[in-house]
Amino acid sequence: MLVLKKRKRIVWLSALVLIVVVPITIFLQIIIHSNVPELAEGSIEQRYAQQGSYHVKVEEVKRTSGEALFRIYYPHFKETNPILLFLGGMEQMPRQIVMMSS
Repeated sequence: MLVLKKRKRIVWLSALVLIVVVPITIFLQIIIHSNVPELAEGSIEQRYAQQGSYHVKVEEVKRTSGEALFRIYYPHFKETNPILLFLGGMEQMPRQIVMMSS
């Protein structure tokens, strides 16, 4: 009887893994192998997908262990420095003000 319970548990666990893993694998394959569609001439997507007039700078934020957490993309201004505000929600004062300098 104990063997049947273990076998039943293994069957249920493997079924659960298949139910979760197979759709995720299929989804990832679709995303990886999907083609970027051509933008229609004169469409709003074509207008905003173009590169802007500013050069883009990238700052990579890392953990102390060196692992990359995220990247910040921002325009590189030659004359002025932009001020970035990080707000904690609606109707709150800024918690941190960061000046990005060149």
